[in-house]
Amino acid sequence: MTKKITQIVLTTAVLFLLISCQDTKQKIQAFVNNYNASAALYKDETVTGTSAKAFLNENKVEITIETNIEDNETSKIMYERIFAEVMAERISKEKASTELIEEGVTFEVLFLANTGTTLGHVKIDKKDIDAFLKKDFVDQVTAATPENSNINPELQQFLEIMNKNLPLKNADGSTILKFEANEKKELILKVEVSKENAAIVKTEGYKVILKENVLRSKGLKSIVSMMALYDISTVKYQYQDAAGKELNTVVLTDNDLK
Repeated sequence: MTKKITQIVLTTAVLFLLISCQDTKQKIQAFVNNYNASAALYKDETVTGTSAKAFLNENKVEITIETNIEDNETSKIMYERIFAEVMAERISKEKASTELIEEGVTFEVLFLANTGTTLGHVKIDKKDIDAFLKKDFVDQVTAATPENSNINPELQQFLEIMNKNLPLKNADGSTILKFEANEKKELILKVEVSKENAAIVKTEGYKVILKENVLRSKGLKSIVSMMALYDISTVKYQYQDAAGKELNTVVLTDNDLK
């Protein structure tokens, strides 16, 4: 889904170049018309539709992105902060969009679940664009990534944003501490379990139960749909105790995730 969002942002930059000779209200209306005319291009397995609306009296553009993502607490936690932050960071770095913002235009982007519920909402205007411009996630990831790394830079950036919003408490009392990826196209989730559950979690027989619990998790579907964009073939849940001692690992392959 982040690739589709990136495509939307890049297209908006082209649209701004086409309307750069108009006044602000004309630019807003022309942008909205062109965006909606090309909206069908943004659809994929997750994005079911998108549209833009002009509020000329308010100098505002509202972009709505409709998805088939389930409306649950896990989705709200993950998408509200992560995708809103991705969109804010990208819009605030595009020269054409920042120019329109400098003219007093406000951008509002809504991310909707399959029920129409808002999973994420971001508002960018002249007042807070400086704050977004200070968030240079790409540079942070590049600095932390070895030069010989074959990991997708966009995936690195996405994981950086994911980790920025951790730890995340699960319904079973465990806590997701960190997301990682490696050159084997594996997504690794570092999960801490409570002291009370540590003894049973490390037993080999309990691995079957752990795997069943993970596959029933509503959050896994959201994670897998995102990671599929980066050709992730395996998801590993590495369970550890509070001291960081590894207790068990659950490996999910393509066949498990189908």
